[in-house]
Amino acid sequence: MNLPLASSSSSTSLIYGLVLWCYLILTVKAAFVIPHNQNNAALKNNNQPCNTPLKMSDSAAADLLYKEQEDLIVKRGRLEEELMSNTGAPLLASKVKVRGAGKAGGFGGGGGAGKSKAAALKTEAKSHAKVLKKDGVVRIDNVLPGDVADQLRTYLYDLRKKAESDVESGKVKPIQRFANVLLRKDRCDLTVPLGEDEITTVALQKVLLESAVGGTIKSILGKGSILYELSCLMS
Repeated sequence: MNLPLASSSSSTSLIYGLVLWCYLILTVKAAFVIPHNQNNAALKNNNQPCNTPLKMSDSAAADLLYKEQEDLIVKRGRLEEELMSNTGAPLLASKVKVRGAGKAGGFGGGGGAGKSKAAALKTEAKSHAKVLKKDGVVRIDNVLPGDVADQLRTYLYDLRKKAESDVESGKVKPIQRFANVLLRKDRCDLTVPLGEDEITTVALQKVLLESAVGGTIKSILGKGSILYELSCLMS
């Protein structure tokens, strides 16, 4: 889970987008070539140590690669900030008009309200799906109840503290709690467990089954779509 959708302790809105993650694993090794005459001399005199560096360590190469990637993403961010400084506009929730919303409906049956709510969510989801297909991103407000959002936020920050403590003490390896990310100084990518009684599971059910988010995904990907990752950006 990405910890650095923007949320405050009293926020009741979350921004969700479909993100396709592409991981590029690079192994970089650097070697120094010894001139032919020096190489022969080193081979002939095996008893004397050779001080010529033969290979850069994998960790050093990884550090250099990380620094290069981080510098590139910082420069790109500054460029985009400059380009959008006078043209950028806040992402607003799309307005959806649901016929009959807020009015008494049905035929007096006990299940009328439930059917009406389901129909309203379906209509709202189709509208959000159109925006998502057109713009590539959509904002959906009121996805989580306020109390659930507050509980989730508190749980995640407590979980991060425990994860950091476990890593520092050597109890677990960093990769078991945090994914490798750039800009490590100001952000982290925390893996969050799902359990039957966890607030994360409750929140996931609210998002996918009780809000327009699940219907929006289904409208685009169909009923057979599979959720592989759900990210929540907090700052």
